[in-house]
Amino acid sequence: MEEQKSRSIGLQKAVEDDQKQLQQLIPGLPDEIAMECLVKVPYQFHSNMKSVCHTWQHLISHPSFYQQRLKSGTSDHLVCLVQPLPPIKDTTTTTTEDDDTPLDSNSSYNNKTTKDEDKQEQQRIHSPPQYALSIYNTTHNTWQRTRPTEGSGIPMFCQCLALPSSGKLLLLGGWDPTTLEPVPHVFILDFIGTTGAACNWRRGASMSVPRSFFACAVIGSSTVCVAGGHDSQKNALRSAEVYDVETDQWKMLPDMIEERDECQGLTWEGDSKFWVVSGYGTESQGQFRSDAEFYDLYAGCWSKVDGSSRQGGTRKNKHRLFVMSGGGGRGSSALACGDCDGEGAFISDENSNDGTIKWKHIYTPLGFSGFPYSASSIII
Repeated sequence: MEEQKSRSIGLQKAVEDDQKQLQQLIPGLPDEIAMECLVKVPYQFHSNMKSVCHTWQHLISHPSFYQQRLKSGTSDHLVCLVQPLPPIKDTTTTTTEDDDTPLDSNSSYNNKTTKDEDKQEQQRIHSPPQYALSIYNTTHNTWQRTRPTEGSGIPMFCQCLALPSSGKLLLLGGWDPTTLEPVPHVFILDFIGTTGAACNWRRGASMSVPRSFFACAVIGSSTVCVAGGHDSQKNALRSAEVYDVETDQWKMLPDMIEERDECQGLTWEGDSKFWVVSGYGTESQGQFRSDAEFYDLYAGCWSKVDGSSRQGGTRKNKHRLFVMSGGGGRGSSALACGDCDGEGAFISDENSNDGTIKWKHIYTPLGFSGFPYSASSIII
């Protein structure tokens, strides 16, 4: 009897130990040490990690995991570019145009195309033009391309806007590549919610007003403001609206004081103001204004600032700069790179503290040299 009771207690303890290990992030390791290991895994492998177990899937799908990566200095810095798809090399060969698998910029595969081969390639452009999102990982020096599977594809001249705190990227407005009419479309790429090999795209609620060449910026974690641009008749707009990404709802804002086409949107971290800078009116096409105006979300009104005004003092910017000219052919300018298809790209040195900017050249693989119509960056 005592022996049977002892076996039962032993079995129960073994079951409890197994359950405890299953609840641990990595069996046999304290969760603090396990977390230090997991946050160091590069972002490109996160989708595979989510398939290991429900605990990892829940952990890696939560924004707090990426906040921990940021604190520990193990985040990946992604530069996102809206580019035209490269010309089709061979009309008789089926090729995969979209590949969510990262491409190593230093691999011999990407460097195997020579100048002579480039000249001999039979190329034709897409008709109508098609666009995709190119993603350059500055941390691991890889390139990849993705685009939504739903709808008519990425609009031409759409705005690219990152929401750092939630790990999302938005593509807003632009032109329909076929009709060249402004569209109200919204596409959302969720970097944190991605599972499997493919990137996680979804359609957001459409803007109230179809527009292109407008100002946009994000306030807080999920509030997106847009204003200005032009309509289908090329009339400059004063209208503005605000989008809550979490509730997927748009709301119209009061009109701006001035019409502003081809204006720029700005916000500052911790501030409730949405700035719309420069632009021009319908009757003054191409004559850019020297003033700006801002909308205060709390006050609920627009205020105009003359171009000669200076407010707020100097703000230090510790971010790196990414420069890419595009062009889709081997360049002849001073920036031209003999190894790249075009002029390549350049990124500023993050260790430049003496007031000067030092540039590092980035090899641009074949197919990623198209002109970037819009761009943004996000740290994951």
